[in-house]
Amino acid sequence: MEDFRLLNTASTNISVVPGRGPDDVRGSSYIEPLPVGPGATRRIQQPGFAYNNARWLPDAKRLVVRAREQNQLPRLYELNLDDGSMRAFTPEGVGISWSLSPDGRRVAAAAASGIEVHSIGGDRDPQKVPAVSGPQVVVGWVDRGLLVYDGPDPFALGKVLLIDPVTGARQTWREILPRDPSGIMSMGALVVTPDGGSYAYWWTRAVSDLYLGSGLS
Repeated sequence: MEDFRLLNTASTNISVVPGRGPDDVRGSSYIEPLPVGPGATRRIQQPGFAYNNARWLPDAKRLVVRAREQNQLPRLYELNLDDGSMRAFTPEGVGISWSLSPDGRRVAAAAASGIEVHSIGGDRDPQKVPAVSGPQVVVGWVDRGLLVYDGPDPFALGKVLLIDPVTGARQTWREILPRDPSGIMSMGALVVTPDGGSYAYWWTRAVSDLYLGSGLS
């Protein structure tokens, strides 16, 4: 079965098919905004491009997409829905995990050296988040700062850090774990509201029964 990724606005979902995970560079040949209510779908395609994931910008007329041009590494683009044009605003290889700022003007993106903050409009030079190095998994950007997994595995969850993008100061934001942790095999896809007040995630659980037998020969 193909894996559909859906991200909401008030009136439209985005479908990116198929997406196997944040590090999958194969991607989909198209993006398809789907109306929540009555309305027509629209398929967006650029020859030579494969799409991994996408998020709405506040004006609902543009998207930030992670996409890969033929023979290149994935990067982040601003996609204009009016004419389908795309403009890259990060270097290749940046954005294996990423999140929009609450005001929709910047993106915090994982890079080989840590986390970089890029202006979508290109009016500011990229800024490296201080005191953060090595592979990171960025899962959100809330009013108080960046949310980053405390570890390189996006399916482990557990401790999520709150990191100030200006100073690099960090603290524990939440310990993400179901109330009943028995049989939990993996967790992931943490989604957080911009104010940090609500969040959702999935988990996979495998349970089994143990039987004691007697009188067997």
